[in-house]
Amino acid sequence: MIVTTKEPTAPKPEIDTVTHKPPWLIKVEDEIIAQNEDVCIESIIVEWETIRDVLLSSDSDQVATQDAAERLLKHYETQYSQGEGQSITDASEIEKTSGLDLNSLSLNLFQLAGQVPYISQEHDRLASLLVSLKENASKEVSQEHPQFVFCQWGLEAAAKESWNGFDEFETDNEYRSAQESSEAWISVSALIAKLFKAGLLDKETPNWISREFEDTFETATQDENASTVGRRGQILATVNYILISGEAFVHEFRTPSHKWRHELSPKKWKLWTEKLQETANSIGNDEVWHVKDKVVAAHARMIELYPEAFD
Repeated sequence: MIVTTKEPTAPKPEIDTVTHKPPWLIKVEDEIIAQNEDVCIESIIVEWETIRDVLLSSDSDQVATQDAAERLLKHYETQYSQGEGQSITDASEIEKTSGLDLNSLSLNLFQLAGQVPYISQEHDRLASLLVSLKENASKEVSQEHPQFVFCQWGLEAAAKESWNGFDEFETDNEYRSAQESSEAWISVSALIAKLFKAGLLDKETPNWISREFEDTFETATQDENASTVGRRGQILATVNYILISGEAFVHEFRTPSHKWRHELSPKKWKLWTEKLQETANSIGNDEVWHVKDKVVAAHARMIELYPEAFD
């Protein structure tokens, strides 16, 4: 399954005027250099090189992500068979090592996602790489022939850590501007949404989305007209969950897989839809993110996805 967004073409990413490279590529190359010079953990180097190559590949999305997944799986298999001079043959150790490797890869992907425009082929490939890795990974643990297995907890832990890192109303600080923080928040949230849509993050994401809606449209009272970049970023990161993964989210309202910490009910869905209408009426549009247009689209999408909530 290739993850794609049905959005307008993204604006051209910022390019470094000296190297003529996008920030995400500079980030990847810096990580590879740092690993080679300082730590030299082979698996992390292979992960970053694979991420770089899949994002730069001129092949189709399917071919590029398939090749990248196969490269990682081959590397992991070699590591498991020859690590420390002997094979990993204990089933629990294979699962643990696979989960830790998936966690490492996922953390790198989420870290990089903050520098990749969410409406871009490169961002879609970040999600599709994980989808392809799961599809091609061994479906069961083999002690005779140790291979990577897709242990979901490795991805879930990385997603949780990344989501928690943007659980605040973004403002300027000593490390980066509100614009930079908000762009990272939007892109990381969009990656979570794309993975949720693909069925890779269904354990916690409905809770996270509910929390985002409550914080953004029920709790937050500052800057109701969204005049600051932090508030616009907060709104866009939230409505993108509907625009990207609305089908998966509404499924939990109709047929909950288990009891969620946050209320998922027709009443709640209707309330949030009304809040979107209020927000659309109160804010102006901007030329960078087009937040007003996205809010209007999300409002229409919520009515389309769950019409019985308005009976």
